[in-house]
Amino acid sequence: MQSINKMPCRQRQGFFKKNECRMKEIIKAVKEAGAIAIFPHVMADGDAIGSALALRNFLVVQGKQAYVIFEEECSYKYRFLFQETTQCCIYPNIPDVQYDLHISLDSGDMKMLGSRIDLFKSAPSTVNMDHHKTNNKYADLNYISLSSAATGEIIYDFISLYDPIYKPDAFVATCLYVAITTDTGGFRYSNTTKRTHEIAGILTECDIDIENINKQVFDLMPKPQLELLKLALPKASFLHDDKIGVIRISREDYDKAGAKEEHSDGFVDYVRNVEGVEVAISFKETADGKVKVSFRSSGVVDVSETAHHFGGGGHENAAGCTINGDLKDAERQVIEYLIGRMEK
Repeated sequence: MQSINKMPCRQRQGFFKKNECRMKEIIKAVKEAGAIAIFPHVMADGDAIGSALALRNFLVVQGKQAYVIFEEECSYKYRFLFQETTQCCIYPNIPDVQYDLHISLDSGDMKMLGSRIDLFKSAPSTVNMDHHKTNNKYADLNYISLSSAATGEIIYDFISLYDPIYKPDAFVATCLYVAITTDTGGFRYSNTTKRTHEIAGILTECDIDIENINKQVFDLMPKPQLELLKLALPKASFLHDDKIGVIRISREDYDKAGAKEEHSDGFVDYVRNVEGVEVAISFKETADGKVKVSFRSSGVVDVSETAHHFGGGGHENAAGCTINGDLKDAERQVIEYLIGRMEK
């Protein structure tokens, strides 16, 4: 892995000026810890999963006892990353370990840790590393890099500063590449920067299989997912002079298709890509009687503000939240609020 010290001069100076002191505090805390638990957010996406697994494997190489504690089973599209399971677990089935440090990744709010909140707070010291502007700095040590396209970029920086001579294996590089490529939509979203491409380029030199990564993450579609899509697309609609595109997935749809909630990931993009749509929203009924809402913006509207209003968070062009209630009521609340924002 290329050290940050080998970055172009202007880029290196900007990084150190803004971030080095805060990152060094976290590195110090990690070096002083023996046992470390890593917490991705609930319904972990590619960035949260890839960042957590890369960090865990790096820490193990550094002689740490490190575990990743997930809220639930990860989506099928990321399971190819789980080459080892002994140090990854799903709460509350966790090892009986006295942790010195807990690290939250890619979570703008402690609520994004779900049922693991009390566990996270129980450590003598806590760390929060994230790139969302809605982050409320809930840990003892907080590192929020709004210029990073993904938390995977932050973990890349962490590793480079922690051990400049460390050479990642293909697995760590694959995890970081998954983190970065998923949160940039395959390097298509506006959060993609020159530095994003530079880091990705370095990772490709670590013997990773880019074709397989892209197939697993972007192309693979189990049959139940196709059946679910066939039920959801006919119900898509467009509101507010066709500037808002909506797609809905009910529990009945999941049952008819024989699909799981993970099979509806990415459905919002089908309405997002329609010409003239400024904001795309998916409303998905969860098994526990709530509605998961995902927002995508063409860049005209900051959807993170709307998501934050309903207790969620995210980026200007991609955000989400979860609302208590039924599908129709959740849609009514969100659409009314969003239109109000768009008309200001």
